[in-house]
Amino acid sequence: MSQEESRFIVAVCTLQRVASLECLLNWLSVQEWPEKSSLLIIDNDKDQSALTAVELFRDNFPVPINYVIEPRVGFASVRNRALAASQGADALCFIDDDAIVPAGWISAMYEAHVSAPNAVIRSRYAHIQHLPLNYEDMTAELVRLGSLELYGPAGTSGLLLPAPVVNEFEFDEYYNESGGEDVDLLFRIGKAQIPEVIARTILLEVHRVSMLSLGEQIRLAIWNGRLATILRERSDTDTRGFRFFSALTMLIAFSRALLRYLVGRKVSGNSHLTLAASRWGMTTAPLSAPVKLGRRPKS
Repeated sequence: MSQEESRFIVAVCTLQRVASLECLLNWLSVQEWPEKSSLLIIDNDKDQSALTAVELFRDNFPVPINYVIEPRVGFASVRNRALAASQGADALCFIDDDAIVPAGWISAMYEAHVSAPNAVIRSRYAHIQHLPLNYEDMTAELVRLGSLELYGPAGTSGLLLPAPVVNEFEFDEYYNESGGEDVDLLFRIGKAQIPEVIARTILLEVHRVSMLSLGEQIRLAIWNGRLATILRERSDTDTRGFRFFSALTMLIAFSRALLRYLVGRKVSGNSHLTLAASRWGMTTAPLSAPVKLGRRPKS
């Protein structure tokens, strides 16, 4: 089935993550897919590193797999290629190449779309340290996570866009190197008063940032694309209240970090210290600061 014939497309944007892509495809291969569905793999590597994973699954996958290359490396460029390839479909659902989904995830996202065909559908998500390898591990992980209502909606990974959004919106390539293109798009979708529905399902992603050194985490937290998006949205408003709230949150996070260091809980202390650094960036950053000062890690 060609992309033009697909009414429901799931898109995976990938860049040199063959092992995690294979893991995702394995979980997607056992999902229940609606009729006239297809999987779209957009490889952001001109050397076609994802092709080996695609060929491994292509013959036995429950829906057709379409593979395309986007030579312009960038978070927004590769997602825009997915939008361009999905013109004419009823819906496009993004999922990142380092995520996995439990049984019934595709069905839950699609059913939410059928119930609200003009709404943006968002999956909930959770960051975990290690991806489950089998159904038993997945079940145990979901039990450990608890109620879905404890977790917020995902950004681009786990985002389903209906046809009007696919046809009329695109990601801002200003954010190609830094990330933040998802936050920017969601801001614009919200301004357009397009309804949003949170699906009753969850996807899991490895917390890649937590694997970096504390210094690198703080550097990314102080300035990155998401922060730039928020500040740009407020560039024509009075930001005094916003900066006050950010400063207050920074002091609370720093106090919690210090307390955890004193009682020997270094890992959780690091996370609060990173949060404090992020709020420091929101408090002090000039509204016109360039987005490329911070870059999201690619692996």
